[in-house]
Amino acid sequence: MADQEELLFKQQVQEAKQAARRISDEAIDLAVRRGMQQANRKKAHRSTGFWYSYKSRLKIIAIALLVLCIGGGIWGTQHLLKQQLATKPVQRHPEIPTYVSQIFGELDNFTLALRAAAAHDIYWPVGQTFISGDYKVTIDGMAADSQRIIILYTAENKGSKFPLQLQSNTKPKLLGSDGKPLNGSFTWDTRSKARPDQTVVSNVMVFDFEGPGQIPDALTLSAVWQTQARQGSSVKPKAEQFSIPLTLKRGPDAALREVKDLNRDVAIEDQHIELRRLTRTPLRTDVEIRFKPTGGREIVDTDLFMNLVSNKVSRSTRLTYDDLLKYDRRITTKQGQTYYFTSSFFSEHKELWLNIFGLTLKPDKNTPITINTITKTIVKSSDERIKLDNYIDNPTHHRLRIYLNYHFTETSGGTYFRMANSFTDGKGQRHKLAEPSTGLNGFVISNHKQYPQPLTFEIIDYGGHSRAFPEPLEIQVR
Repeated sequence: MADQEELLFKQQVQEAKQAARRISDEAIDLAVRRGMQQANRKKAHRSTGFWYSYKSRLKIIAIALLVLCIGGGIWGTQHLLKQQLATKPVQRHPEIPTYVSQIFGELDNFTLALRAAAAHDIYWPVGQTFISGDYKVTIDGMAADSQRIIILYTAENKGSKFPLQLQSNTKPKLLGSDGKPLNGSFTWDTRSKARPDQTVVSNVMVFDFEGPGQIPDALTLSAVWQTQARQGSSVKPKAEQFSIPLTLKRGPDAALREVKDLNRDVAIEDQHIELRRLTRTPLRTDVEIRFKPTGGREIVDTDLFMNLVSNKVSRSTRLTYDDLLKYDRRITTKQGQTYYFTSSFFSEHKELWLNIFGLTLKPDKNTPITINTITKTIVKSSDERIKLDNYIDNPTHHRLRIYLNYHFTETSGGTYFRMANSFTDGKGQRHKLAEPSTGLNGFVISNHKQYPQPLTFEIIDYGGHSRAFPEPLEIQVR
């Protein structure tokens, strides 16, 4: 009878596995083992025989698989019916290095997210040291979920009094077992705040993957460290290549993933964007936006921020509440954008808000503006919101620097203008600007009084190519 029970039991387990293909074998086996343990405990206290024990086991397995498939979510699912539940924080969890809070601040969301990761067995200490030449790099700790890897490291320079930093023109990479770069990409690292005479620095680097299932447990970090450049020195800093093997030790909560379809169309004057999807993992929160341009104007950028707040926070203070979810990265394509925010999956705060301030359009043509540079007045402009903000006349060098200002509203303005490198005088002759426009520093012409007035300049890009709400638009997504 026992053999028959075990045979039927194994057959049912196999059928359950096949019915739940999207769940990893490891997760199913874990659920099965827990179900068997619970069934055996019940069997020890009951005497209803084989069929009660057999049905109890199947019921426990079915419930466990149902929780994994529906309540816990499936990696790659597009819809989530219910927010996943994390395991209880482990009783003894490693503390993250103190330099994390020194870099970001005690209440910064990055620090809070790492502390929560440690409490839920998503962060683990490493303590491996690698030496190349005079440079020593120690991987202090790591955190990883299904879409993000965070590496905490300390770098020491024994060859000089100047600290180390990641080489700016060679981005770190994560390599698979075949030595090829993984699909994930380097998002950012903290720049050293060390004093010039400090040879040991501690920093953080972050790698992001677009979706789950792309991160192997064994990988290699390929990065180049170099001495910080000495100010005024012509000596090229020495660089050292490090190939550091890493092994991920993600706990069960690393697989948590919450996906919510937003399907919200947002109109900003004559333009539209669609808030498509929100995805949350323990270490990251994503917002996907689809561009829906009208009138032939291409949307190239949006200004979006996120707040995670408690139910007690009033609407008037929500926009500034602790300034929590600040974006880490923005991926832009012709179809739209994806924002990566530092996540607070385990946060006690209950409400999640998106704040949209505006969007930027690609200019379809240059905007002319005619200025009398002697009287310092605008003679003609196709955009009445453009104002002469300031001008600096340098008679010694015969140079005039002009600043323009664009007023989105009566009380707000900006100074972002990019100008064409040439202008036309009052008789239609073309001349070069003395200094190309960089966007924020105005533009410069030489000997401006010698030209027939007025002068016509061409604006390549400016605030007028943006669409902004009079007040930021708030959208509650949870």
